[in-house]
Amino acid sequence: MSHAMLLETLDTGAVWSVARGLARNVDAYKQYLAACDVIRRNDLDGRGHLSEEALAELTNFFLRVCIDQVTSMESPVQPDRLRTRILLCAEEETRLGHVPPKSGSILEAVLYRGELPRAATAGVVGTGERQARRVVSARIEKGVLVSDSTRAPLRLVFLAALASRWMPGLFPEKVVMSEQRDHRFPAPDEKYVLDPGVVIFWGQDGETRVRCEISREALDDHFGEDGKEELEVFRSRPAVEQAARRKYLAGRTEADGSVLIRSSDL
Repeated sequence: MSHAMLLETLDTGAVWSVARGLARNVDAYKQYLAACDVIRRNDLDGRGHLSEEALAELTNFFLRVCIDQVTSMESPVQPDRLRTRILLCAEEETRLGHVPPKSGSILEAVLYRGELPRAATAGVVGTGERQARRVVSARIEKGVLVSDSTRAPLRLVFLAALASRWMPGLFPEKVVMSEQRDHRFPAPDEKYVLDPGVVIFWGQDGETRVRCEISREALDDHFGEDGKEELEVFRSRPAVEQAARRKYLAGRTEADGSVLIRSSDL
């Protein structure tokens, strides 16, 4: 009920959700709820049959969760960072041939304008109307853009399937833990490859070696230190191996089974 009321009042489109915060603290939430059924402790504990103090503690917990969720959402929805993650994702889809070129330009325009008239798409893409229609159709088919009709403006949709790419940390990742699946780094054998600008290192899943990569941009964005080479920075950051292990166990690997750590993964 609280989630539904806040959803309607704040009109966040469920991007911000107190339910997510409660799910991350589910044990404490259940304890506070159960405590509200406790009988009044003494004459100072309210005037009803049940404990007013316990109700106040639940209310305080609930508000702290709300504030925590606001704080945790500040970074993912920063316009410049969100724009960068969306464009990187669009560029990768273009390279894989999943969408036509210039589709990232459409997403960027809709992100900043809120709505994009269809008549403006050709100018945004910088091509003819026919190519612009191809780009828009591909994005609508992917579910990233929606429109009320064939003539209505385009709007952006934040798909759950893209949450880990567009807004990392928005939802907890599903980690696959089993006796047959593991990912450790006994001999990473790291090396830097100038083109395409990645540090390659190796993990181990049983007897299988798993190729892992981290982009230079990710190292610069999160661990960059003046005067240090990429390999030196990589060796001093166990967080990189933790991110690779998390992605691998969650099944978020590339088409060839390797693990690529992008800036948005850290």
